[in-house]
Amino acid sequence: PISITLSGLIFRDIYLKSNQFLLKSFIVIFTVWGIAILPNVTNEAEAVINKDNNDKKFKVIAEYLQTQTKKDEIIINLYYDDFPFLFYNNHQNRYATGLNPSFLFEQNPLAYRLLKELRSGNQLIPNLGNSLQKIFDSCWLVARNNNSKTLVNYKELQPVLKTSYGV
Repeated sequence: PISITLSGLIFRDIYLKSNQFLLKSFIVIFTVWGIAILPNVTNEAEAVINKDNNDKKFKVIAEYLQTQTKKDEIIINLYYDDFPFLFYNNHQNRYATGLNPSFLFEQNPLAYRLLKELRSGNQLIPNLGNSLQKIFDSCWLVARNNNSKTLVNYKELQPVLKTSYGV
């Protein structure tokens, strides 16, 4: 916005001075500049649309948790970038990983490593249900569908809600 305003002021000064060469040069430069940034504007608009879709996907999960949990109960969210969407729709709970997973690492390195290993799905974690409950004092886990294939291997974890985005 600032660059457009400044460009307009320069354009106005050139026009008022009636310097046709500068005016034509400026129009060419401004047109090329506009064409060059158009793809970036399109990408940013697409990102906003995708963000809105993410909000809707998490809304069902967050609202379910809000009705089924007590105030301040801990929800284990595997990915820290799911936190804003969950919290926006359900701020009565606390979440294992907020906006920055380094806080979890500083507070509880064992919990951080457990979630990291669970996300990777490289190996089965023995007695996962009890480990999650002891370390996080929680029986609620939110996972994306790409993790649900890994979580199927853990018989002690029972999905209570499945959506098109997560469990």
